[in-house]
Amino acid sequence: MKQTIHPSTAADARGFALVVSLVMMILLALIAVGMLGLSSITLRAGATESAAREARSNALLALQLAMADLQRHAGPDQRVT
Repeated sequence: MKQTIHPSTAADARGFALVVSLVMMILLALIAVGMLGLSSITLRAGATESAAREARSNALLALQLAMADLQRHAGPDQRVT
């Protein structure tokens, strides 16, 4: 037996393939947008962490400078200051 494909069946198959490919393209676009948003958030978090680290280092330096200034004004270490 020989199977014959009716013109309407072939058109239906092409239409289904078009719909499936469009849905796949939309899903891939959504994934790409989601990944872009995630990377943007990660970059912002990294910049914030870097700024906090720099602020902490500056605060420690200021503390050490203040301690040195206090020790210089306190004179020779005869007692615990």
